[in-house]
Amino acid sequence: MTRRPSFFRSAVRLLALVLLFAAADALVRWALAPPSVRADPVWQAGLTVKVTTSGSCPHAATLSWNPSPDGGALNPAMGYYVYRGGAPGQEATTPVNLTMAAAGCTAKANCTYADTTVKGGVTYYYKIRAAVGPHFAQQSVMSNEAAASIPCS
Repeated sequence: MTRRPSFFRSAVRLLALVLLFAAADALVRWALAPPSVRADPVWQAGLTVKVTTSGSCPHAATLSWNPSPDGGALNPAMGYYVYRGGAPGQEATTPVNLTMAAAGCTAKANCTYADTTVKGGVTYYYKIRAAVGPHFAQQSVMSNEAAASIPCS
């Protein structure tokens, strides 16, 4: 039985450490980059919202948007965060939903999300962000705002 020289084991360990430090350095540089560098400035979501009805009273606000385009910084987006607020420009900082891109949202098809928690007599305002990377850490700028007025109470 022949043992490999300790030089070989040392070289493999050194290479593994170099690769680990390079990956860590890239992650830190990305995390410290300003949001404008990390975002996809060319993506235009084209967010729209439609109130859908069941019987006599609307029960959902269905959002629709364009997927993050081929060639963008977020190509392809892995998911989309949905934000909702009760006044223009007041969308919460915590998303109400993370719509996965794999759930029917492709580079060639519109993406949708149905907010079934809406209440009658209230106007809701929505924005979205495309997201990629570990834990969806890399995000686009916020989309345009779309509003849904729920008519029944």
